[in-house]
This record gives sequence, C-alpha cells and structure tokens, in this order.
Amino acid sequence: MLSGGSAGKSTSPRGTPAPAAILDRVTDTPPSTPHQTTLPEWIGVSAGAVAVVASFLPWFTLSGTLADQQKTLGLRSWLTAWGAGFLGWFPTVLLVVVAAVIVSQRFARALRILAPLWLTLAVVAIAMILLRWITVPDATKLTGQSPDYASFHSGVGLYVGLVAAVVSAVTGLFAFLAAQKQVSSAE
Repeated sequence: MLSGGSAGKSTSPRGTPAPAAILDRVTDTPPSTPHQTTLPEWIGVSAGAVAVVASFLPWFTLSGTLADQQKTLGLRSWLTAWGAGFLGWFPTVLLVVVAAVIVSQRFARALRILAPLWLTLAVVAIAMILLRWITVPDATKLTGQSPDYASFHSGVGLYVGLVAAVVSAVTGLFAFLAAQKQVSSAE
C-alpha cells in the first residue's frame, strides 16, 4: 500500500505523506525555544507573590482600651487587606494579574503590551494602596471617644504590600524602557 519515494520518503496511495514521513519532517525542524524569563520578570512575579502574602498580614491595627477589650474577648484587633475594603484587596489582585501574565508568557506567545500593562497595573496598585493608607478610619470619630480609647494605625501588611507594588512598578518601568529601546532599534 505504501510506495517508497525516490528520496526515501514513503507516500500513501493518494500521494499524501505517510505518518513516518510526517514524523521525519516534524523532528527535522528545530524545536521552538520558549520565552526565557528575564530577571525583571522574575522580580515582577516575586512581587506578586509577596503581595499575596502581605494581603494576609495586618494592614490596620487597633490600639487603645478598645483593642485591649477585644483581645480579652479573643477578638482580632487588626484588619487584613481582604477586610480593609476595595482599596485594600484590589491592588493585590492587580499585582497577581501582572505575575500571572508574566508567567503565562513562559507557556504561550509573548504579549507585545506586557511592559506597558505591567507598569500601568503596578502604578494603579501603588495609587490604591496609598489611598487606602491615607483613608485610615478615624476611630475617635467612629467611637466618639478619645484616641486613648481607640485608634487605628497602619500595619506591617500595608507597608509590605506597598513595597511589593513599588518594586513591581520599578521593574515594570525597566521592562518598559527596554521594550521601547528594542522598538526604536528595530526601526
């Protein structure tokens, strides 16, 4: 059923290459090289991972008499990013999206808009974290008591999340500048 061709390739009666011939063509082609992850991309992915960890650390802590009463009752006297509202948890989501897009390049086609997208999302995350920090609830207005009774302070999670967002933005800026340099040198 299979007839050998003059170049050693076998064909089927219809003239199409046999499976072995197709396999030879596939294996003769050089393998496509996957996208090699650069140091800034590793830093961007790490910043996303750090942001996730920071989101579970205290973003706001309550101090004063009310905090002591809550601790006595076994209640928490702090809030994570997930309990601090939209401006607390959404920056974490943005940084995770950046990390996911960077990692996806390892397995799929590289995005031409990665650097601008990365930089934009990281800067938006910084702005949102700063807004969350500036809008710390005023416990004296909430309780009608003095600051000795209750006051909110920013916690370690907010600082770590902000640092992760800044690191992501800086490395995103470097990636953006490198991409712009490649575009200008190609023209």
